[in-house]
Amino acid sequence: MLGTTENDQIHFFYHFKEGQSTGTTSGALRYALSIAGRPILFATLINASGFLALAFSNLPPMREFGIVTSSAFVLAMVADFTALPGALWIRAEFELRRVAGRAVADQRQRVGN
Repeated sequence: MLGTTENDQIHFFYHFKEGQSTGTTSGALRYALSIAGRPILFATLINASGFLALAFSNLPPMREFGIVTSSAFVLAMVADFTALPGALWIRAEFELRRVAGRAVADQRQRVGN
């Protein structure tokens, strides 16, 4: 289950990096969501419904395993669409501020010399 959701995140990261050519973080996130969003959604729905089929089992541990695993897939998808873009946004903003702060420090150093 973790391997499958990690695969979704890798695709999201890849398309986010690809979308950084737009020049803005929001543009890169929009690009990543537009390219990777539908495949993540469909892969999650297919996997979750496959494991949810185990909910019809007569064996209680198998039934519970199906419900828990299916729920984990759905929660991972929610995190892919909320927490992952949020974390990428925060990281990109900190990176921009770090680079801008370094540029200001370099400029001050040049002016001071």
